[in-house]
Amino acid sequence: MMGDTTNNVESAEVNSPPAISPLGTPYADLPHFVNEDGEYIFTKCWEPSGPPRALIYIGHGGGEHCARYEELASILVNEGYYVFSNDQVGHGQSSGERMHIEEFTVYVRDTKKYIESVKERFPDVDDLFIIGFSLGASIAIRLAIENKYMFRGLVTLAPALIAHNEFASAWKMKVVQVLAKVMPKMQGEDLKSTVLSRDLDRVEAYNKDPLNWHGGLRTKWSLELMENKNYLENNMKKLEVPILLLHGERDVVCDVAGSKMIAEKSVSNDKTLKTYPGCYHQLLDEPAQDRGKVIKDIIDWINERN
Repeated sequence: MMGDTTNNVESAEVNSPPAISPLGTPYADLPHFVNEDGEYIFTKCWEPSGPPRALIYIGHGGGEHCARYEELASILVNEGYYVFSNDQVGHGQSSGERMHIEEFTVYVRDTKKYIESVKERFPDVDDLFIIGFSLGASIAIRLAIENKYMFRGLVTLAPALIAHNEFASAWKMKVVQVLAKVMPKMQGEDLKSTVLSRDLDRVEAYNKDPLNWHGGLRTKWSLELMENKNYLENNMKKLEVPILLLHGERDVVCDVAGSKMIAEKSVSNDKTLKTYPGCYHQLLDEPAQDRGKVIKDIIDWINERN
C-alpha cells in the first residue's frame, strides 16, 4: 500500500488562520511541518504493505518538488522500503519565496529535522539511506559529512557542485558574488528545459508543472550554492559513508567533474562512480531505457547494502 501518513507532522504548530499552500490548499489539510523560521514545509511519503526493511529519504533538485520522484519511490516501495521526502522551503508546495534562500544551511537544517522525525516513528528500523538529485545531492552530502553515522548509504545524482562552463564562466561567478549582496533576488538568464532531458514528453510535462520554477536562478541562491560547494570540497575527507555517484556525461547544468571530485576526495571505503554516455542532467527523466538503467543501478546498490 502506498500513501501519505505524515499528515500534520506538527499539527500543534498550525497557525490560525491557516496558511495556504502555493496551490491554494490550507496547510491544515496537507502533510507538513513548520520550520524554525515559521515556514510550512510540505512532506510526502510512500509506505510499503509490510514492515519496512529500511528507510529512504529522497531529496529533490533546485526549482522542482518531491512529487516528481513518484516513479522511483514506487519502485523502492515494491522492494519493501519506506520512502519519504519533502519540498524544500521556497519550492513546490512549501511556503517561502520561490528559489530564494538566505543561507544554504536552512535546507540542511530542515531536511535533518524531517528525517529525524521519521526515524522516531520507526525505532526498530536500523538502516537509513538518502538519495539526492542536484540540489538535493548537495544537501545530502553535507548531511552525511556533518552526521557521520546517520546514513547506511548515500546515492547522488548530478550533484550541484561544479556548474558547467556553459553557464558558469569565471566572470559570471564574480558578477553573481557582487549582485548577491546588492540584488539578492535578481534572476539570471532562464535555463532552457531542453538541456534537462532528451525525452521531449518529459520536458513538456516539466514545463507545464505549476510547482516547478520556470524563471532564472536568483543571485543569492546561486551564491549560497557556490559557498556550499566550497564547504563540501574543503570537508570531503570527512565523507566516510558508502556512496553511489551517478552522472550524465552530457550534463551541461552540473558538470560531471563534481561527481568525479567526490569520488577522488572522499575517504569512503565503499564508493562507486557511474556515468551514463549521452545522458543529460535529469537522469530520472531521460528516455525509458536509460532511466530504467539508472533506477536499476540505484535499487541494486541499495539492496546489496540492506
